[in-house]
Amino acid sequence: GMGLGAGLVYYLWNKFDEDVPQPPRRLRKFTLEDLGLYTGENRRLCYVAVDDQVFDVTKDRKKFEGKGGTLLKDAKVADFEKYFKVGTLIRPRDFTVEELREFDGRDGKPVYVCAKGVVYDVDPDFYGPDGPYGIMAGR
Repeated sequence: GMGLGAGLVYYLWNKFDEDVPQPPRRLRKFTLEDLGLYTGENRRLCYVAVDDQVFDVTKDRKKFEGKGGTLLKDAKVADFEKYFKVGTLIRPRDFTVEELREFDGRDGKPVYVCAKGVVYDVDPDFYGPDGPYGIMAGR
């Protein structure tokens, strides 16, 4: 295996090389409030949303000064392909009972479950059509 010293050199070497492919990340779901925490100020992470897709633009933080943590309305996703996509933006919305039933995990749709008037986006492995709680999907 790689010793501690070699591992540190490898880490530092790759940390400053932007062309090194990064390991895949699990995409996160952001509310506008969540996104607002990633302003890039004080050397913190800088995220922006474009067409409801959230990108890590930390490496160009100065370019996005004052725009970090926001939804860029006039930007195009194609212009952000060089950045890592870290998630999607979710927006609050109201559902009718009929609309909610569509979100049962079938045909690639997400699985939503409502409890006491609040709709939750839940794990399809548990709440999807073949999951142990599948009967609750879209309800």
